[in-house]
Amino acid sequence: MIESLRIMSIEESPRIVTLSGDDTGLVLHSWGTTGIIIEAQLKLVPAETWIDCIATFPTYADVIAFGNASFESDLDIFLLSAVERAFAPYYKRLNTYFDGSRDAMFSMVKESEVDRYFALAAKFRGHRSMAVNDAQSAAANLRRIHETAFNHTTLMALQVDRGWTYLQVVMPNPFEPKLVAEQKRRFGDEVLMHHEYTKEKGRCRIGGLPLIRYTTEQRLNEIMRSFEEDGCILNNPHIFKLEDGGRFDPDGRKLAFRKSVDPMGLLNPGKLRSLS
Repeated sequence: MIESLRIMSIEESPRIVTLSGDDTGLVLHSWGTTGIIIEAQLKLVPAETWIDCIATFPTYADVIAFGNASFESDLDIFLLSAVERAFAPYYKRLNTYFDGSRDAMFSMVKESEVDRYFALAAKFRGHRSMAVNDAQSAAANLRRIHETAFNHTTLMALQVDRGWTYLQVVMPNPFEPKLVAEQKRRFGDEVLMHHEYTKEKGRCRIGGLPLIRYTTEQRLNEIMRSFEEDGCILNNPHIFKLEDGGRFDPDGRKLAFRKSVDPMGLLNPGKLRSLS
């Protein structure tokens, strides 16, 4: 978590501006358009021994139901990354534990919580497939679980099959397992499901990073509209102008701040439609 940022403005007489709390959002994910970051203060927490875990399930809806329950529990979990079984060919170093016969939740779990984690998984028809510490993972030359999450997953798929692209989706809250079951039925093998559980301002935020079998731009847009009709929020990764991303600056604060720290429009102007 970023607690504060110091940035330098681009003016005839540059200023140093310190931002803290929610104001750091004026700079984050802005691709260098809202000042030059010269210092970042991060929040640290005590180190933990995390165990790389894989739990497998008979359906992807079961994975999501388990993920929802895990997030709401008091389990100490660093990572919850859900992938459907069709991802298995791209996880070659984990094939012993994720062979494509079942859908899976990849997690990093506090060492003392591992048994409780798998006990909860069992309530959703989950099986314990893997639980290894750092030394065991290194000895077996396994891919670390944190390397199978977020867009690492997309990159692993592209190394095998260049026909994929992906989407960035925020799922409705609450995210009902029946919704993902319906989406899987609707899209079939054209879309492979992948969801990440994160926390935003204390609330559960489930992000979807599904793989999309690319055919045409029209079809890609149809799939995006279909997700939106389900109540999902799309952050389109297939654009390069920040304003086209939807969530970049919904209240206009970022662009107003940009003008105050870069009145001449010198910082990465190609990323902003308003400077075209």
